[in-house]
Amino acid sequence: MPEKRKLKIKDKNTIFVRPRSQIANILRVLSVSGEIGCSSLKLFGVGGEREGYTQYGRIKRLMLSDVEYKDVDGEEIAKGVMFTVCGVGQLKRLRVSNTGDALFEPLGLGERFREFYFKKNLSGDPKAIKRNIRLAEWCIFCQRVGVEFNPAFTPKVYNLGLGDEKKYGPHPKEPYEITEKIFYPSKEIKTRDERASKYGNGSRVTGVLVSPEKMELCFWIPPTRLVWDVNVELSFESYLKNDFGPQNFGFPFDPTQKFDLLCIAKSFPLSEQVIFKPAYSGRGKAPEKKSLSDSTLFKDLYKDVYVFPDNENGIRQFKFHNIPNLKETLLDFYIRNPQAVADAASCTFQCDAYDKSKNIATVFFYDGCVTKLQSCVVGKSTDYARGENAVKLRIYCFPWQTQYIKDKFAGIKGVTIIDDDYEKVYGIISRRAQKGDGAK
Repeated sequence: MPEKRKLKIKDKNTIFVRPRSQIANILRVLSVSGEIGCSSLKLFGVGGEREGYTQYGRIKRLMLSDVEYKDVDGEEIAKGVMFTVCGVGQLKRLRVSNTGDALFEPLGLGERFREFYFKKNLSGDPKAIKRNIRLAEWCIFCQRVGVEFNPAFTPKVYNLGLGDEKKYGPHPKEPYEITEKIFYPSKEIKTRDERASKYGNGSRVTGVLVSPEKMELCFWIPPTRLVWDVNVELSFESYLKNDFGPQNFGFPFDPTQKFDLLCIAKSFPLSEQVIFKPAYSGRGKAPEKKSLSDSTLFKDLYKDVYVFPDNENGIRQFKFHNIPNLKETLLDFYIRNPQAVADAASCTFQCDAYDKSKNIATVFFYDGCVTKLQSCVVGKSTDYARGENAVKLRIYCFPWQTQYIKDKFAGIKGVTIIDDDYEKVYGIISRRAQKGDGAK
């Protein structure tokens, strides 16, 4: 009989720091945020679960004192406890220990770790911890969809007039020409640019997603009511329009420009307590003492607001949102009627296409644009009095968005919800976008 093949059993106490391994993904995020919420580890994807890890099982393994870390060639990098867990509840988080700097060398992040991680002295203030955890989640989202977020590998940003060359290095002579999306953490921008620190101090923006065509602001909406200030947010937006965009990336200056806002939230309903509410100072002002700015709704500061759930579905949605020429490709595939696209502006509410002959408006909610959906709710509510002449609404969405849409349009007739399989829709639309079908 042939000799039975011996199975190679991996040493459970050995972790390989490979470029595409889960431990490498964790280290890349830690080099930017400094700490990761334990509840956020699930966002790193199913790869860890397939290897038998859960979010807490992963932590327990990293906390073993006899764990040995090796590089791709099998050479030992470090041994012992390289990670620590701090806090309880929502503030429970994962950090790298003081002896864990060796783990970053194989990833090309050793200098980044020593320069930023050790010098910033992670604070024990709950507010600072929450900011780091929110930044970590945005870094994970970007990492999962292939958007570079680590300052060690992105073009450095400067203020060409006020930056310190001795501290930050020489300024670029010309604006950067970028060909793909890049995520810049707000704290990185404020560290590199004195004006950003001056005008952006107190802003709730977590980072800026820069693409070749535009900039989008990234936000994290907590499950409780958010304290924010209209003037602070407008001040930071003004800096981005006046300095950050034109000087670093050559974007034209437009004082009337409004940015799109991308939000990570626990759920769609929870996000509404911030997006569709006025500014909240946290001091509970009496109605007669409220200033004019207190009546400004959060959504009024931005062009469109997109919400991504804080789970695997949210990452899929964010990936779909990043498809180039998304709206044009969707219209070309589903509508194929240029006149209906042109007539969208004449509809009584915000929509993507409006067929006047059939009196049907079409909305794509795949990317989670809640401001567009809210416009449809308000429009359909007022249009209901027209009876049979009321505009019929057709909404395309993913299965995890269906219940939210049903709750929004509860009691409103003339609404058809079409939920499509994510893999099918993403495959079709992304392929057409790559070929240039539907792109203007």
